[in-house]
Amino acid sequence: MSLFKKMNRLGDRNYTLISGGAKVFGSLDPDEIMDYFYEELYVHEADEIYAFLKWCHENNKPFGHGNYEQRFAEFKQGLKKEYTMKGRGYQTRGMQQLSDGSWIVPMYRNRDDAMLGCYEVPASSKTPRQVFELVRKGCYAEFSSGC
Repeated sequence: MSLFKKMNRLGDRNYTLISGGAKVFGSLDPDEIMDYFYEELYVHEADEIYAFLKWCHENNKPFGHGNYEQRFAEFKQGLKKEYTMKGRGYQTRGMQQLSDGSWIVPMYRNRDDAMLGCYEVPASSKTPRQVFELVRKGCYAEFSSGC
């Protein structure tokens, strides 16, 4: 049994410490910024904050004042499978199914790799390929009309 309680939230204090290090070093790489604030952390938080920052850095998951608790919750629930698909002029990288069953689908145009947007698809029994095709058809309708 541990004498320390588990971290359920990142907390404003830790966010302030992390953001100070990120501003100084310009990165969320824990190997670069942890020395900046390590001595300010409580002993039971250091390893988990290191793992959180490593996850954010390796998976390109930035965060800021408005979403740091949400990002920490994503980290705590574990990395979900991400899908990459291409089809008829469009592609997605990092498509994820959220815990409520809905999908987040970032869409890119193949010819110039321009990001067209990040679309949310409500929960359904569709396969990842069906979700991608649904969003791809919507992008085609939206962007091929010359708007």
